[in-house]
Order: sequence, then C-alpha cells, then structure tokens
Amino acid sequence: MDNSPRPPKQVLGFARAVRNRWRQSFVTSITLVALLGVAAFALLIGRIVETQIEDEAFERAKDSAQLAARAGFAPRLPPFGEPLSARDLTELDRQLASARERESAIDMRVWGRDGTIVYARDRGLIGRRSPPPSSVREALDGASATAVRGDVLQTAVPIVRRRGEPVAAALELSLPYGAVAADVRDRRRRLWLTLAVVGLLAYALAFPGLRRAGRALRAQYDPRRVELVRELRRALDRDELSVHFQPIAEAASGRVHTVEALVRWEHPRRGPVSPERFVAAVEGTDVMWPLTLRVFELTLEQCRRWRDAGVELRVAVNVSGAILPERRLPLEIAALLERSGVPADALEVEVTEGAVMADAAAAAGILRRLTEMGVGLIAIDDFGTGYSSLARLHELPLDTLKIDQSFVMRMAREGDDTIVRSIVELAHALGLSVIAEGVEDEETWAALVALGCDFVQGYALTRPLPGEEFSAWLAARVPSSA
Repeated sequence: MDNSPRPPKQVLGFARAVRNRWRQSFVTSITLVALLGVAAFALLIGRIVETQIEDEAFERAKDSAQLAARAGFAPRLPPFGEPLSARDLTELDRQLASARERESAIDMRVWGRDGTIVYARDRGLIGRRSPPPSSVREALDGASATAVRGDVLQTAVPIVRRRGEPVAAALELSLPYGAVAADVRDRRRRLWLTLAVVGLLAYALAFPGLRRAGRALRAQYDPRRVELVRELRRALDRDELSVHFQPIAEAASGRVHTVEALVRWEHPRRGPVSPERFVAAVEGTDVMWPLTLRVFELTLEQCRRWRDAGVELRVAVNVSGAILPERRLPLEIAALLERSGVPADALEVEVTEGAVMADAAAAAGILRRLTEMGVGLIAIDDFGTGYSSLARLHELPLDTLKIDQSFVMRMAREGDDTIVRSIVELAHALGLSVIAEGVEDEETWAALVALGCDFVQGYALTRPLPGEEFSAWLAARVPSSA
C-alpha cells in the first residue's frame, strides 16, 4: 500500500486551474515565446555584428598608429645607460611637433630596456624609472602592441640599433581614440535600430500564423475538447453513434440519385451532440480514424438493408482531410465493402476542397486507388470555400463538385447568382457534374435548374433522417425516386 503523502485537494485544484488557464491563454503564450525568440535571435546577431564593428575599428586604428609611430619618429638612441643629447631631444621635439600639427592630442615617449623614460615632452619625466604599460613591455620583448585606455589609443613599437641586435628601447605613441569610439557607438546604435525594425517586421509578418497556431493548440488542449474526445472514444466502444441520411436528387426530375451519410451522436446524459462540435473536436486526433471507419461501416450496413429490400441507392460518405492521406484507407474500405456485400460502385466518397489541396499529390494517389477499386463518384465537398489550383483540380480523378451551401443560401437571400453560375460553368468546362447543397425552397431549386445545376440537396427535399425513416420517406416519393 502506498503511504506516501499526497498533495491536498486545494493544491491539486490550484495546479489544474493554472494549467487550464495557461492552455486557455495559449495564444498569448505562444506569441510571447515567439517574440522572445525573435528578440534572442536579434541580440545574438547584433552582438556578433557589434563585435565585428569594434574589432574592425580597433584594427584600423591600431594599424594607423603603428604606421605613424614607425614613419613619423626616428630617435637616435645613446649608448645604454646614457641620456639623450640635447640635440637628440630637440630633434624628437621637432618630430612630435610635426605630428601634433596633424593631431594636436598626440603624445610620445621613449622607454629604455630597464624601464627608464628616455624621452618625454615633459622633461621632468626623463630619467624616471617606473613600471611601463603592458604594451611597452611587449614592445621591449620585440612585439608591437596596441591597447585602448579610455579615449586614448596607446601603441608601442620596438626600436633596435641594428638587425639581429636585441631591442634597445620602445617608442610609445598615444593617440586620441574618442572619435573612433564615438563612430563605433553610432554604428552600434544604427545596427540595433535596424535589427529592432527588422525583428518587428518579421514578427508582424509571422503574427497571423502564430495566432492561428496558438488558437489551434489552445483548441487542442482545451479541457472541454479533451473531455469531448475522451467521451467520443467511449461512445465508439458503446456503439452510441448512428448515421442519418439526406437525399441528393436530380435537379431536373427530382429523382433521388444518392444519399449522403451524416454521423449523429446521442449522448446518454447530454442528449444529441452537434456533429459540427464533436467532428471538429476529434479532427487531427487518433479518434478520427475509428470514427471514420465506423461511419463507413454503419452506412454500408444500411445500404445492404436497402438493397435487400430492392432499393438500390448510392451512399456518399465524407472523408476528413486528416484521414485522406492514410495509405491504409483504400484497404479498409475494400474490407468493409466485402464484409457488407455492397458493390464498390454503390459507394461514393466526398472530400473537402481544402483536404485535397493540402497535399494534392497524396490525395490524388488515394483517390485513384479508390477509383481503381470501383468506388463511385469522387466528389469535392464545399467547393468555393478553399483555394483550389485549377490545374491541380483537373489532375484529380473527380466526377463532381459540390457548391457550398453558403453560396446557395446567399443566392436565395440576395438574388445574386454570380458565384453559383461561375462554379457551374467551371465544373461543366472540366467535365464535372454539380451538386448544390443548402437548397431550402422550391424557388431556389428552380433557379438552380435554370443555371444548369445537375443535382440538389437540402431541406427542400428533407432534413437528414435515420435509415428507417428515410426508407419511409423514399417510399412515399415513388415512382419519382424509382
């Protein structure tokens, strides 16, 4: 028995509330993460470029300083331990004065090997021994060196009497670095301003996609959605799902041509659950696959009963965009057809425009396999709501376009048939038939016939009905549906 202490209910409740609140605010969270990511990337790039700017400026200043030290000054050194003569001091004063005509803040010293100042503009420093700067120590060891100290650039170069002899002294040249440092600061400011503008533009361009992704993830992790998916999984195990059927009739004659299968869920406690709600909830989850197969199974079972009763109707089943690319889909449909004893040409498959266009190559492969099996019409559902490429559309093994009900209802409401007419003409030009869904009255039906629409579907015929009720409704229409 586990006797380990458990967190109190208040703590667990608080933790769940925080988790749920975070999930509810996922748009904000993912936006913040994206913004921080852009900022971090900009900081990284900015620091790299900033370092390059500083190094480039320092290298240019160092090269100029060392060149000035070697080209502008030529001290005649006395024997070791002896001071410079008055003449040599005067000559160095002249060289320094000449250099100061170009740059007034320039200064120069000469250091002996023992750390004694051999020459300085301030005569009081000559002969004084003190620890030389690090750059001077490096020059006394034979290597030129440059360092920045505040607004001063100090460079030191070794002085030798003859080739091959040890360093006799080091010439230290001090130059103003303030202007260079100010230029570096100005370039850094422009760099950060540019990066900020670019970062904000990149974020602005990415924001719509981030918002959509955030909403999708928030919806995916919405506790209500998670619970609905869990309950639907149980509903599949308990056989709580059923299928209702809505007829598709020939527009000109009214003869029922096909019936579309529409899944329904009667929840034991909540009652009927809207398909728009639970189908959208399971989209993209592992429940979508068994749900799709169950709809095919129920539809084919009803089709078998109708055929046994002498009623031969085609049945149409919608396939989700998440399921369409599944390579196993044709094999599963073939197995269900064989089990039910329904011929393949009695089954139709409907896919949405967006599902086909999301991966047209994969969709075309699956649809061709279904066609080769003998499955009947392959229809594009809700046509006009996606972004089809006409070239891609023409390459798919399609027979029918289904005009989305929003266009049909707008035509009925506003009297503008431009979109519907265009889709009908486009479909016929591609050799496809047209189904108009959302037909709710005889007037709209007549207008669609005038536009050349081939089939109609909607409440003008009947609402979706359970199998037995649909059989009774169909029998009442004989002989028009025979």
